[in-house]
Amino acid sequence: LAARVGVASGLVVVGELAGEGVAREEAVAGETPNLAARLQEAAAPGTVVVAEGSRRLLGEVFELRPMGPLALKGFAQPVPGFVVVGERQARSRFEARRSGRAAPMVGRAQELALVRERWRQAVAGEGQAMLVVGEAGIGKSRLVQAVLDELEGEEHAALRYQCSPYHTGTPLWPVAQQLGLAAGIEAGEDDPARLARLEALLGPGSGGEEVALLAGLLGIERPGAAELSAQQRRARTLVALVGRMLGRGGSLPVLVVLEDAHWADPTTLELIGLALDRIAGARVLLLLTSRPDGQPALGGHPRVTRLALNRLGRGATEAIVARLTGGGLAPAVLGEIAERTDGVPLFVEELTKAVLETVDELPEAEADRRGAAGPSTPTIPATLQDSLMARLDRLAGAKEVAQIGAVIGREFGYELLAAVNPLAEGELREALQQLVASELVFVWGSPPTSTYTFKHALVQDAAYASLLKSRRQQLHAGIAHELQERWQEMREAQPELLAHHFAAAGLPDKAAVYGLEAGRAAFRRSAMAEAVVHLQDR
Repeated sequence: LAARVGVASGLVVVGELAGEGVAREEAVAGETPNLAARLQEAAAPGTVVVAEGSRRLLGEVFELRPMGPLALKGFAQPVPGFVVVGERQARSRFEARRSGRAAPMVGRAQELALVRERWRQAVAGEGQAMLVVGEAGIGKSRLVQAVLDELEGEEHAALRYQCSPYHTGTPLWPVAQQLGLAAGIEAGEDDPARLARLEALLGPGSGGEEVALLAGLLGIERPGAAELSAQQRRARTLVALVGRMLGRGGSLPVLVVLEDAHWADPTTLELIGLALDRIAGARVLLLLTSRPDGQPALGGHPRVTRLALNRLGRGATEAIVARLTGGGLAPAVLGEIAERTDGVPLFVEELTKAVLETVDELPEAEADRRGAAGPSTPTIPATLQDSLMARLDRLAGAKEVAQIGAVIGREFGYELLAAVNPLAEGELREALQQLVASELVFVWGSPPTSTYTFKHALVQDAAYASLLKSRRQQLHAGIAHELQERWQEMREAQPELLAHHFAAAGLPDKAAVYGLEAGRAAFRRSAMAEAVVHLQDR
């Protein structure tokens, strides 16, 4: 028997349960599952074939071989496919996701200066540790890479550990991965060959017990530690690793990096704690990165400097966009990107690339028109969709509340939300508390007069995009009718808001009425450009 696998990435619609017994599953519809099925048919036995969208998401994590354009049933144009040859080895997620040298870092001069200062102290023999904390995409790994790039011209030793969300229960997993990568161990090698590589890495000065203990981390059986109990083996392994960490460079200063410490297993965190206790007189800088949720308790250690990365300002955001586009983007489009990405570097880069891809597909005149008037926001890039939705999915019952809030807008009030939400008051307040605690939304005031704002516009976009079109229209209609019946002041002050909701609800006649009101109101204020927009849109 031989298996063939096709992989495609994208949004799908998950419907009702289909099938019976063990074959019972939720029906999935859309172009993505159809493409995956056709790629599976095109795959040779024993191979995995991925689509172009999946290839972009994989970055440099896997080695891929192009198959060329494939004529697939159900697709009008040939579709590119890529055969997965094997997995690449990379020292970090950041390194695996980028190709070539990283572009110059923007907007982090003060933070980088602080890390430089701690490095100079470490070089002078005052061991230092730093915990860099920030949300996903804020630039933690980019800061680490900038430090590594700066130190290329200096004599030093470096140890780089990368934690994984899939191995939070595997003791010392990042340490074992670093050892294997540093030793050059390749998949499929037998134990003698792997052991020889490990011994070459550790050097002739390593004792037999140390080699045996570290070989055990890689699953290599070697005499020398077999007579130890499990507790003794664990304790001595940690001692050996701390010694290797603090004395790795001999006379050279050492930079030790632990990335994504929020995913670190307990034993790895214990190892770092032991190293911190002995770091005072060592020429070592220990640099940890973590997200705010799940950050290790090590941040409270007296030897640790905590550095929080905040969002970039407007100037730095525009500099990133200019670097990616060559400065040729229309001001209206630049403003849209800056507004929706809220200074998160990853969001800025990915949304800019998505805009460029959209503009490239348009005729020149159409691209100019959209650039001048301000385009509608492009679809959230696939590189961000999953990470944005994952946080909402973890909130279970609060996800539906976030979706309804997203239909109302970036900012939504408690009273309007409660009016169109099916949950009882107690359940609604609990769900909102979950959203606030997760830092996906901010809150001002207390119910029933509280107001909520999505932390990022792209989080709102992701929640909105996860609703079926029919459900969106239903919610827009309910919101419009509530505004029409109960919020007379808002109806008179912001008729364009009702026009928007009626249009999104698929009720163009009512949208036209309020669009006309909005246009006239703008005309009375001599806001001619806004009046034209309201009247043309409806």
